[in-house]
Amino acid sequence: MPLYEKDVFKDTLFQVLGVGDKEWSQQVGRGAIDLLFVMAEQALGSGASLVTECNFATRLSSERVGEIAANAGARVIQVHCSAPPDILVERNAARLAPPNMRPGHYVMTSQEMLEGVRSGVWEPLDVHSKIVRVDTSGSFNYASVLGDIAQDAPRPIRGR
Repeated sequence: MPLYEKDVFKDTLFQVLGVGDKEWSQQVGRGAIDLLFVMAEQALGSGASLVTECNFATRLSSERVGEIAANAGARVIQVHCSAPPDILVERNAARLAPPNMRPGHYVMTSQEMLEGVRSGVWEPLDVHSKIVRVDTSGSFNYASVLGDIAQDAPRPIRGR
């Protein structure tokens, strides 16, 4: 299945429009998510399946994802990756150091990260879906995760 990643769109927009401050990064991020939604609508509307990757904000994205899925008659499977807050804060801070720093991307402060985690900003979307939760704080079994996904994934259509 094709994979559409928010940050690929965001990086492309930065290359064309330039980088700026925190507000600019957030505005470009919203544009990247809108492009992600447009691609999903087009792919699903043509009968294709797809994978999207994004740090979707539950409050901001649930309604739109639900509408797109309903309009296309699509099944949604959410793979929700998380870890304990201290690990998420550490990983977020590592984004500030080369080679992880990406031009134009705003990196949240540790306090912003903790507030988001505690308030549920990045919990699974509120849409009819299967949710596969993955704790990324240690090793996990990829085959098991793929098995959970495959149980509800669309089957390939074979030609005659």
